[in-house]
Amino acid sequence: MPSVALQFPSGRGSRGSGLSRFARSVVRLPDLVVSAIVEARQIATTCHELSRMSDAELRKRGLTRGTIVRFAVLGRV
Repeated sequence: MPSVALQFPSGRGSRGSGLSRFARSVVRLPDLVVSAIVEARQIATTCHELSRMSDAELRKRGLTRGTIVRFAVLGRV
């Protein structure tokens, strides 16, 4: 067994721990960016679809023109 494994059996305390945490966060960054873009596009699509409805159609859904964006972002009134 390597001497490092004997010194740090839990993997803590090694000098590479900060770098490995940073590397993991860098690897996750593109996924976060893509998911934010997808969510923003879904919100924009919902806003656009709701804005094309008549006031009567919006009332049936319990919405007004002023609550369209809030509904699109939060998914509820």
